[in-house]
Amino acid sequence: MFEAWSNKTEDGTFMARPTQYVGTANLTWLPSSSTFIDFRINVNHLDYPIVAKEGSDRISYTDGYTGYIWNGIQSWESFITRHTSQASARMTHFQDDFLGGDHEMGAGVEFQFGWDRYAYARKQPMNWFYWNGNPYYWRGYYGVNEPTQFGDGLLSFTNCGGGRNDSWKDLFEYRIGAYFQDNWTLKKRLTINLGLRLDYYNGWGGKAKTTGSTTTINDIPYAIGQTLESQLGFNPFGPFEVEPIKDVLHFARLSPRVGLSYDLFGNGRTALKLAYSRYSEHVPVMFFSAVSPAVMAQYQFNWWDLNGNGQPDLPGTDYYEYRYGLGDFTRPDPAYLRQLVDPELSAPVHSEIIAGFEHQLFKDFAVKINYIHKKETNIYASAKYDPITQRYWYKLEQAPEWYVPFTTIVPAYGVFPEQEVTVYFMTYDSAYNRSINVQKNVPEQFRKYDGLEVQFDKRLSNGWSLGGSVMLLKLTELSCGNSPNQFLFAPGRDSNDMPFQLKLYGTFSLPYGFVVSFFGRYMLGSPWARTVTVVPPSSWAQANNVVPWNVSVRLEPVGTRRNQDFTNVDFHLEKEFRLPYGIIGAYVDIYNLFGNKYVYYGQNPISVWRPNGENTTNGTYTVDYNYGKVTSISATRVFKFSVKYKF
Repeated sequence: MFEAWSNKTEDGTFMARPTQYVGTANLTWLPSSSTFIDFRINVNHLDYPIVAKEGSDRISYTDGYTGYIWNGIQSWESFITRHTSQASARMTHFQDDFLGGDHEMGAGVEFQFGWDRYAYARKQPMNWFYWNGNPYYWRGYYGVNEPTQFGDGLLSFTNCGGGRNDSWKDLFEYRIGAYFQDNWTLKKRLTINLGLRLDYYNGWGGKAKTTGSTTTINDIPYAIGQTLESQLGFNPFGPFEVEPIKDVLHFARLSPRVGLSYDLFGNGRTALKLAYSRYSEHVPVMFFSAVSPAVMAQYQFNWWDLNGNGQPDLPGTDYYEYRYGLGDFTRPDPAYLRQLVDPELSAPVHSEIIAGFEHQLFKDFAVKINYIHKKETNIYASAKYDPITQRYWYKLEQAPEWYVPFTTIVPAYGVFPEQEVTVYFMTYDSAYNRSINVQKNVPEQFRKYDGLEVQFDKRLSNGWSLGGSVMLLKLTELSCGNSPNQFLFAPGRDSNDMPFQLKLYGTFSLPYGFVVSFFGRYMLGSPWARTVTVVPPSSWAQANNVVPWNVSVRLEPVGTRRNQDFTNVDFHLEKEFRLPYGIIGAYVDIYNLFGNKYVYYGQNPISVWRPNGENTTNGTYTVDYNYGKVTSISATRVFKFSVKYKF
């Protein structure tokens, strides 16, 4: 079951029924006693339908304040087909007494072809947004009983057809790679590992087709699309077809690596290690998927219930206005679609340095110290771009005249102090109504990891083994692409940053043939930071000619606060019984041996802040619905009993 969240009813969930076929052929040839060549072919075909458990013909309701979802699915059913074919030839050659040492050399070539088809379906495309029980979202949001500047309510509509074959798109890719490596050992003390890899990648958009969303009650979305056709040049809820768009993502990349390992005293007990490598991340088709037209999309509209009947009616009876700029609509035009992917887009790059010390302190007992530095750059993101002026404007320096700063003081609440923050709002003179999001490598983005690990390992001997490690690490990131507000209190800690981790594991042979094992782990809690949604005062927005959209921002760097620490111990016990015709093994596993309980609750205090003006704590705020409430409890202890017969 998919999306089975605690705040969602069962009729909003999905079921997956995947089918996969895999075939592999392998041939190994030994042309000499020191050389072998391996040939391999692999075919992998996956069909992955994700369908609504109770159908897709119901309106979905979402309460924006409580987070409660009911009656139907929020998005669409997906039918994914993924086919991959691979072929490779690899050679390994051993050569002694060459250039002063012994060599284990390897070389190879690889080819990969991939085809992905994404099909979507939804019979009832409407999502209806409430606010704290009020079916008129904006009235509830602002606490009024009449239409607001954004109308009465908020609705969204999907634009795909109702059947599996109604709306689909294809994406293709191929990769050719070649590599050479050499493990070179000098005087049995120094080992040099050299490697170089070359990859060429090409990805493109295949054919795409949709019938559009034209089979719903009263055909409201199609009728709304007709009102936009004069501005957009097409109906975003209507049918279309697009031919393949070739060579969208294509690049070549060299990946070098070098490593050194030195036997410090020549007795095989102490080693110093140093390695550097640079490699490219695997490129999924989603990196260039924007080149495909929107055979599935979900567009939000502000809704004015002009006849006051509490139900959405056709345009003319009611009024609808798209919530965001018109550039958000993806036109089914190949020239337009191609510009949604930066022609210089390439794979993210990982650089890694590892320095280590390993020493066998006494027989079967070794200690290791490793320092690891990793940095990921050239990271993919979707960045705000204006095709008219041909400039990006996701950060302030790129278009300072298109943003207006607004400084406000978020009031204190409970143990949380007041916090001053400056947010940025777009002006009506900006490109908000025509800008597009371009898939590109954003140079400001990065992820960085620095870690120190101290490890000991007593190998299994004399009936027992024991190992463990202590890790001190720091994982930071900067993610951006759509707004200067994403740079506030950045960079910060990555969500996976747990700066202290402790592991301990062991196996012991007990009397009467019993064997017991355990694995324990402790880590600091994951990082988080306060956030708030700022609603600009209407008078200030009008005076400064800004688009009065709400802005969500951080109030502190991620990592200022942490969730609770985590501790877990797993236990394993086994015993084998020998029989005349085989062996029976009995096993007991206990996960979360001590039954540790973790209660999670809402920690972010103020969800929406509506100041009366700049630089003031005067205004109104909405306490986050989950604040102080239990959102989930984890307290599962699992017992597993199993029996195995060997003969």
